Amino acid sequence: WLKSLDAILVLGGGVPLSPTEPPVYVQQRCDVVARLFDFMKNNLSSQTSDMKLPSVVCLSAGTAHLPQFITPHNGLPLWES
Repeated sequence: WLKSLDAILVLGGGVPLSPTEPPVYVQQRCDVVARLFDFMKNNLSSQTSDMKLPSVVCLSAGTAHLPQFITPHNGLPLWES
């Protein structure tokens, strides 16, 4: 089934801990996707030359339940995706 993936979606959510650090659960999701992508790159692509690696799409725009982290340089929200 891994060979048939077109994209891997990474769900975000929540308020970033800082401008460079998303919430812990988002970091963990990114780590899982990175391991899966590396596995596919190292194992599956060597089995078939025409295999295309999936795109990784990060989704989210914070949460409506908590205040957003506002970037100091432009005053806009920092989206964790």
